[in-house]
Amino acid sequence: MTAPDVLLAGTPTRSDLGAALAEAERQVSAYFAALPDAVFFAGPGERWSPAQHLQHLTLAHRPLTGALRLPRLALLAVGGRTERESRSYAEMRQTYQAALGAGGKASGRYLPVLNGQTQAALVSDFRQASQQLREALEGWPEADLTTFLLPHPILGKITVREMLYFSVYHQYHHLNGVRSSVHPQESESEQ
Repeated sequence: MTAPDVLLAGTPTRSDLGAALAEAERQVSAYFAALPDAVFFAGPGERWSPAQHLQHLTLAHRPLTGALRLPRLALLAVGGRTERESRSYAEMRQTYQAALGAGGKASGRYLPVLNGQTQAALVSDFRQASQQLREALEGWPEADLTTFLLPHPILGKITVREMLYFSVYHQYHHLNGVRSSVHPQESESEQ
């Protein structure tokens, strides 16, 4: 359950990013949908349940989708522009891991709140949010992915391309975290 190799080499195109998002969605939704109900809703101690992890991923997709749908002029007010090159997928992964190591964690609108949703409904919501994110990405020219900045709650202002790298990695981060807590003997390193 690792990121597609295309993200680890060179600068992926918008199409590559869409494919990486689709593959992450496929792996995440398949894994979470296959968990037994009792495991899906059970959280060990103070930690999130798999259901909460999945809902968190859905909640993380929605603001990014909304931002990608904004007119570019509105994005200037939200995040601005930059002339710098985007960091690579590997650099964004390291940056996020460092932020988590320094105490960064989800807060506010990104905190899951389960209200009696079924497992099927939570998986469906995630799939729908993932598809909407990919659809919003389709209208973006390559150059704009590196030009426009978006605010990230713990990483600060990052390029749209970096935010997409984060989004792909974020899904694998949660997938691998749940997987290692549910099946510790099958744990994989995060890509």
